[in-house]
Amino acid sequence: MVGAIHSYCAENQVQWHEMIELNEFMENTTKICIRKKLDDISRDALYMIPQIFERHIKNNTPEQKNIWDLNLVDGKPPEKTDHNISNHWQHISHDYTYMQAKLTQEAIENELSEVVSTGIHGFNSMTSTTINSNNLGNEQVRIILNYISYEAKRLLIDASKKDFWDRMVKISPFDSFSITNCLDKKKMYSNILLLGASRLQLDLLKAGRLPIFELNDLGTAGRHCIHEIEKSNDIYEQSINFIVAVFSEMRKLLERNLSDDRKNLYLEVYSQLESLQRWKGKKSKEIKEKISTGLDKFSKITKIKKELKKEDMVWPLDK
Repeated sequence: MVGAIHSYCAENQVQWHEMIELNEFMENTTKICIRKKLDDISRDALYMIPQIFERHIKNNTPEQKNIWDLNLVDGKPPEKTDHNISNHWQHISHDYTYMQAKLTQEAIENELSEVVSTGIHGFNSMTSTTINSNNLGNEQVRIILNYISYEAKRLLIDASKKDFWDRMVKISPFDSFSITNCLDKKKMYSNILLLGASRLQLDLLKAGRLPIFELNDLGTAGRHCIHEIEKSNDIYEQSINFIVAVFSEMRKLLERNLSDDRKNLYLEVYSQLESLQRWKGKKSKEIKEKISTGLDKFSKITKIKKELKKEDMVWPLDK
């Protein structure tokens, strides 16, 4: 019912202030369901909010050229300003991402893993809606992606403190598909998800909670950039240099304490960086040198490879 009402509101361009009570009802009811651990109803709500967001982005969002605070001239507003349009934009662009974040946070605190998963995945849907929209200007996309990146990163950090969070990054906006899709737009906002994913992985590593399989998302993004670099040099070359720098920072963090549970991580970081060296594509001399220099600084890699090789099982097993 709430979804149908929002569809009507979006199609008829109902203003944000006329939907306040509707949104409060939706949020408060879902919060009660989460606290009562009604998983299915809670998941339905967190699945619906990104759909509502999509309908408003498609049908009920002002054009960027009509939003005065997105069209400042030398830091000053244009002569004609319509604050109602700007207020409507601010609420449509922010209210639903914020609601999704608050309710997902509630699910984390109540340790409802499936509800949290649905909430995190909702940000992936919102990201796709935003990046692929034909109605949004570049600045509008940048603003929404920054909202999404901030909230998703914060929630994933909080979820990582729980036992149930494993593999949630794979359904977040920080998976390799979302990162490369954003890069391929070649716009002013294209680096936002790569930045968010890198900050997330570094924070998780510092906290001792980085799953080894997450490193492949950065590696995949780097390999994609090498493959695409001939089509548009700047964004892809910058991204490769950045990814190499992130892997180098991970190396430094791991070498401070190479305990047994961190050795496989160290080897995987090296392997992902090494894959950039092996990947076929038009790499500049500067990129080749940066990757090579980065690999040379893994001073512990030979020793760790030997140690881990001793632990490997072989086929057939010795009797």
